Amino acid sequence: MPGTPSRTWRQIRSGLAYLYYAVGAVGLLLCVEMRQWLRGRDPIAAQRMLSRGYASFVRVMQALDVIHVRTHGLEVLEGPGPRLVVANHPSLIDSALIVSRLPQADNFVSPEWARVPVIGRLATAVAALTSDAGPATVADAAARLRDGRSVVMFPEATRSPRDGLGRFHRGAAHVALASGCDLLPLVIR
Repeated sequence: MPGTPSRTWRQIRSGLAYLYYAVGAVGLLLCVEMRQWLRGRDPIAAQRMLSRGYASFVRVMQALDVIHVRTHGLEVLEGPGPRLVVANHPSLIDSALIVSRLPQADNFVSPEWARVPVIGRLATAVAALTSDAGPATVADAAARLRDGRSVVMFPEATRSPRDGLGRFHRGAAHVALASGCDLLPLVIR
């Protein structure tokens, strides 16, 4: 029932979690840019910082009882790459859940998210792949995999519908074929 104390309390906890995310994103951007200013541009170092930032966000959401995380078989994400992780995309926190488990991850960013000032600057710092560059993106992702890196893709290219999966785009298959790297499927519920 809307307006009940438990629903209101959950909304407050969720709001606190996303406030932590927003403040954390600004703090992370400042740390990444400071590191780049002192040591030069290093997308892998920035990706590691992003992974730790996402891990912190996931822990805060768990502590606030906003999410419950149960995993099965995630040991496949441990250690060095290459790995081409493909996952469904049911929520806004999917990237955080996956990247927080990877020591290094090349992500994709949509043009819409890249225009958000803080996220766009972080995407540039971590050398995120753009989801609208077609064959150039496939070649770039495949090259990163051949270099031993991990790449995370959401083949639906948008949020999954509530009742299952959306239509898959062919980008992940093209990247797998171009790189010779197997797809590593990941299911988020």
